Amino acid sequence: MSDPIAGGAIQKSAQIAREMEQNLDAAKPGGPSKFDAVMDQMANKSVEGAGSVNPAQNDGAAMKNALEQPLQRQIDQIPATERTRLRVDMEQNLQGKDQSDQVRYFAERIENTRGGMDRLEERAAGADLGAFQNKMVDRLEDLRVNQGQLDRFLADFSGGKSFSQEELLAVQIKCHQMAQSVELLSKTVEHGVGGMKTIFQTNV
Repeated sequence: MSDPIAGGAIQKSAQIAREMEQNLDAAKPGGPSKFDAVMDQMANKSVEGAGSVNPAQNDGAAMKNALEQPLQRQIDQIPATERTRLRVDMEQNLQGKDQSDQVRYFAERIENTRGGMDRLEERAAGADLGAFQNKMVDRLEDLRVNQGQLDRFLADFSGGKSFSQEELLAVQIKCHQMAQSVELLSKTVEHGVGGMKTIFQTNV
């Protein structure tokens, strides 16, 4: 008496073998088989997975950079694609506007950076950052200097002084990077000294 389970297994194996033969026949001469295509796809996914960055790790690296690097150096590191995006955004917002409207455009952004700075300084004043306190003090001082430069620009612009498109773009980029830096530094304050030890991987 035949075993129905064994018979079913044999039939299944035969079906799989036929499918494999069909796949091999369907492959173009000299071209990859479906099996090779699947393996290539799996390999690509493995490479992509190995190269991907955990969002938390990326955030930690950005926070570390914001705490260690002066604002101008951070600005120098902005990718060309981001600079282009900022240029397009500024040109679209300023197109067809007279100087008084352009002043309002920049005044809003500069006020936002000042407000972010004020909130950051309040939080940092009561934070325990341990050995990282000096780094925070340095960054806050650097940001205050840059905020002063923005304030002087706004005073000159409001007074009727003309600026080239490149000069206006430099202000746009500075406002953008200051906002980014303030946000990241605010996160370091929230993490406190414990979080900073983890981010910097030290034993302070």
